[in-house]
Amino acid sequence: MAVFTYKCPNCDGGLEFDAAKQKFVCEYCLSEFTMEELKAHFNEEELSAQAEADAKQEREHEHVHDGDDGDMLMYNCPSCGAEIVTDATTAASFCYYCHNPVVLSGRLAGEFRPDLVVPFTIEREEAEKRLIDWISTKKLAPSDFCGKENIEKMSGVYFPFFIVSQKINGHLNAEAHNVRTWISGDTEHTERTIYRVLREGGIVLKNITKNALNKEEKILVDNVLPFDINRAKPFSMAYLSGFFAEKRNLELDSFKEEIKAETMRYTEDLLRDTLGNYDELHAVHVETHVKAKKNQYSLMPVWVLTYKGKDKIYYYAMNGQTGRICGDVPISMKKLLIRFICVAAPIFAVLCILGGLLF
Repeated sequence: MAVFTYKCPNCDGGLEFDAAKQKFVCEYCLSEFTMEELKAHFNEEELSAQAEADAKQEREHEHVHDGDDGDMLMYNCPSCGAEIVTDATTAASFCYYCHNPVVLSGRLAGEFRPDLVVPFTIEREEAEKRLIDWISTKKLAPSDFCGKENIEKMSGVYFPFFIVSQKINGHLNAEAHNVRTWISGDTEHTERTIYRVLREGGIVLKNITKNALNKEEKILVDNVLPFDINRAKPFSMAYLSGFFAEKRNLELDSFKEEIKAETMRYTEDLLRDTLGNYDELHAVHVETHVKAKKNQYSLMPVWVLTYKGKDKIYYYAMNGQTGRICGDVPISMKKLLIRFICVAAPIFAVLCILGGLLF
């Protein structure tokens, strides 16, 4: 497996993708490069060919070792030679010694090469500010949750997603009722008019998004959806430089029934909207026939922070494109006790005073 670092053409320092500038920046000489300039310097085709060879070599290696995804794997940093330790799904990381960003090229080659990448648009400084603003609303959160030491652990991670778009023929068959009630003298009359309603139409469902990584933070990452897929870029490993990235460990077949159910639900909702106003609908039957389908594999940006509590690990995630936040925050028992005392003490004092007046 080749470990690759995008280095500055001017000073040979490690390049990182700057989310705010949407450029690649060298932290040493402060040079900035666009994607076009980077492609002109680095031969992307040669890198892709090398990545394909690396991927083949890794597959053969995993086959010999029974393909255990739990294995921790070691590689050498191309800048300083230090060992880089990753798990089986890590595709981009950092060297803990020289801090240069590295890309494990073979992890994103062949069938695992993404079609698209949604680049980070929220830089780290802004991500930290939003984290602090969010945690300030959680009055019982531990003080060290937003401490400098913990905030520095926040990581920008590209997570793998499948994006499915479909052209569908939808059919709806239902029984609709209109009910009219009136009173004549002492008698209440009810008239029920029954219709058979049929609807058919061509429907386009775009960007059904499924998280293709089965890890602990999966649910939290799902909760920061959606991403604006229209702003996605053709995949290049360069976008991963300066961030972590994960390789998928779930295949599209895993979501077959889930996507089918979503397609049926969306189709029914759209066809129902064309029915007009009926008082009741009964025996609704919907069928869908897929005419065309487009499946794409994409990497999506998420800022992730973990906090180790006494009994479990708490996760915080923020969409690296839109800023949408989801988090699981522990409760500080010390703050809870102080709040209880602040509320209970005045009440106890009032009761004592009232007790003294009564007795």
